[in-house]
Amino acid sequence: ITLPPRAPSERSDIVVAERGGELYIQLAAFANAANAQGFLNKVSPAVSDALGIAPQILERDGLVRVRVGPYRSRDAASAALDALSAKTGFSGVIGK
Repeated sequence: ITLPPRAPSERSDIVVAERGGELYIQLAAFANAANAQGFLNKVSPAVSDALGIAPQILERDGLVRVRVGPYRSRDAASAALDALSAKTGFSGVIGK
C-alpha cells in the first residue's frame, strides 16, 4: 500500500480525537461554570496547538468539566495525554 504524500500543513505529531470514542482527557473540574469557562479560555490555545482539537465543557453530576476528546481506546487517550503533558506541562485524567 502506498500512501499519498502528506500535505505540508498536516502534522504527524498530533494524536487525533476520534468520532464514536467514549474516553476523554479531563483537564479540570469546577463547581462554578464561570471558573470552568475562564480555565477553558486560558488553556484552549495551548491544548489546541498540542493536540489539534479544542477542549470542551461538560456539566455533569454537579461539576463543570473541561475535557478533550473523544478517543476510542485507552491507549489513544493515553498517547494524547502524554503528548499534551510533554508539549504543555498540563496533566489530566482519562475517563468517560
